[in-house]
Amino acid sequence: MHRRPEPPEAPARDFLGVFAPGSSAPILIQTAVFLALTGVIWSVLFSDMREETWQKNMWLCLWVFFASLYFLSLWFFRDPKRVPETGGDVFPVLSPADGRVLCVEKVGAESAPEHLQGGTWWKICIFMNFYNVHVVRSPLDGEVKAMKYTPGKHIPAFKKESDRNEKLLVVLGDPPVAGVEMIAGAFARRIVPYIHVGDVVQKGERIGLIRYGSRVNLYLLEEYQPLVSRGEKVCAGESVVAEKKEKKESTGPAGGGV
Repeated sequence: MHRRPEPPEAPARDFLGVFAPGSSAPILIQTAVFLALTGVIWSVLFSDMREETWQKNMWLCLWVFFASLYFLSLWFFRDPKRVPETGGDVFPVLSPADGRVLCVEKVGAESAPEHLQGGTWWKICIFMNFYNVHVVRSPLDGEVKAMKYTPGKHIPAFKKESDRNEKLLVVLGDPPVAGVEMIAGAFARRIVPYIHVGDVVQKGERIGLIRYGSRVNLYLLEEYQPLVSRGEKVCAGESVVAEKKEKKESTGPAGGGV
């Protein structure tokens, strides 16, 4: 077991101190495109003052449209600080993602991901809309025992068929006690992990980013008890979505580690 201070390819805050790790490249590219379009449009606006008013208004509306897309994209990559909720005599499990709970159900070994075979698991599905923060966080303390990338389709993440989408499974604990499955959506074309197998992560720590609309499945052993239901809104690294009812003084490290 080892602990890297920060992955070299994904620093904690890698652009202006407010945007998600791994977002520098798309932000810089989008900024360059936006500035180029701004230069072209404004040069047309002021190149010939005799141009018809409706033509100038059309160019101005076009600039407003591109500006709106640009600032919406910046808003998507934001990475606010999160303060976890605490539990009393229970081990709280934090939400790995922002969004709305699609379902809470038990699944058997035949329905669980490959690295989570054996026993019964709780599955909590969280749909991340475009306006949600898309940084994914660890629900528990523990060691990353496995990571499984699966290429696939890009079906809208709120549909059941999106289980066949491109995904990345992060398994915590040995034997596994939790799994975080990041699923790309219709517009998400890349899942950016911040961790590697063997890393020891803390509850609420950033573990990845899914670009644009997507979904996260949280798998927990049956001994955990879900505290959320379908339709509830949750915040990554803050909202408690499940608990394990064990006295903290009678178990291992404080904080509900694995």
